[in-house]
Amino acid sequence: MLILIIYQTLSATFSIIFLFVYYYTIGFFLFPLFFSNIGIHKSRLNEKILIGIISNTLFLYIWNLFFPISKIGFFIFLCICFFFGFRFYSRDYINSFLQDFSFIFFILVFIFSLWLGFLSNNYPGPSDLARNHLQVMKLAENYAIIKGVGNLYFGLAYSCSSWLLTAQFNTLFTTKLFIWTHGSIYLLLGFINFFLIPIFSNDNNKKIENVLRILYFPILIHYCFKCFPGTSSDLPILFYTAILSIYYFKYFYLREQKTLDVIFIISVLGITNKLTFGIVLIGL
Repeated sequence: MLILIIYQTLSATFSIIFLFVYYYTIGFFLFPLFFSNIGIHKSRLNEKILIGIISNTLFLYIWNLFFPISKIGFFIFLCICFFFGFRFYSRDYINSFLQDFSFIFFILVFIFSLWLGFLSNNYPGPSDLARNHLQVMKLAENYAIIKGVGNLYFGLAYSCSSWLLTAQFNTLFTTKLFIWTHGSIYLLLGFINFFLIPIFSNDNNKKIENVLRILYFPILIHYCFKCFPGTSSDLPILFYTAILSIYYFKYFYLREQKTLDVIFIISVLGITNKLTFGIVLIGL
């Protein structure tokens, strides 16, 4: 039993790190399409991850209209991203990324990934099975919307974008515990934003912002045990709501105009996960 837990934990940890690198790589190559001011790599980590998620979501929406979600679509999307990346970026810019790379940051990301990997040693709960989340993901992997799922119900596989993303991830990491895989990215980003950034920040001008980030940390720990592993759309909505409130603060209080683009991207991501996120936008 112990050997099985260790094996599953290490496999899960590797998968989480892959997911983190995958979304960052997509955002890295497509960044010039969204932002004109490239800036420093480290300070734009959130933007790159969010661009990776929203770009992948848009691709899957279009791809699944005609084809089931599969490894072929996954690699085609990567080729498209590489094409744009090598067209926009210069060699000096890619070299500057290597100079900004922080080994300590990567070690901390690995530790959090290991923690999430350990938590993943669990099976889907009754709520996941009763609400047909698993069936929706499997339908997306085996049928295109027009040919199959669209004849059953127009909302299947489109009512929550994170289910489509999880289905895509399952084509690479086929495991009985695949249900946790995509939820880990929101928790990992939460640890980075609500713990690593405020703790290691040396900017005295952003003390209030860092306090705001730390306030979300206990809630994040709670969600590690409440909604993970699972397919609840509350988990991404929690992260999008929290990170959006921080960017709202940066825009209205700190007068950082450049955050408007990020606010738009997060808003779209939130609505694709849950239509009621529109109420959250008004509330914020």
